[in-house]
Amino acid sequence: MYLADLGRNEQNLTDYLSQEHRDHRTQVRLLISLPGTLTLSFNQILAQEPKTANLLSVLAMLAPRGIPERVLRRLAERDVDFKTAIGTISDYALIRQETGGETGAEAYTIHSLVRASVHYWLEQKSQKADYATQALQLLAERIPGR
Repeated sequence: MYLADLGRNEQNLTDYLSQEHRDHRTQVRLLISLPGTLTLSFNQILAQEPKTANLLSVLAMLAPRGIPERVLRRLAERDVDFKTAIGTISDYALIRQETGGETGAEAYTIHSLVRASVHYWLEQKSQKADYATQALQLLAERIPGR
């Protein structure tokens, strides 16, 4: 039942994820949740590498699997900047890098829980629509005529 509820839509997933849970192993009242834990990572990335936080936010607006590198790269972006940002996101274990497929090109996957947590984080900051627009613009630039 739990998995069926989660699979229905992103709002169900966000509702489950945003519930705080008490850590009963300690006397100190600590409330934990997956988005809360990931929010710490997202905020740290934002504070230290704003361009990386921007890339993560846009990436989370796209389909979760097989996101081609060519779609994520900005037209004027330097290779070192892109690789640094992707490396940071990967170091936090927020995405998985894939090589191969039909073209042998780099592609990325973001876990649905991470993706939903990024959406939740952006909603809390009233920025989800802005990043959805950026993702659509990237797609329009990178995949013309489709």
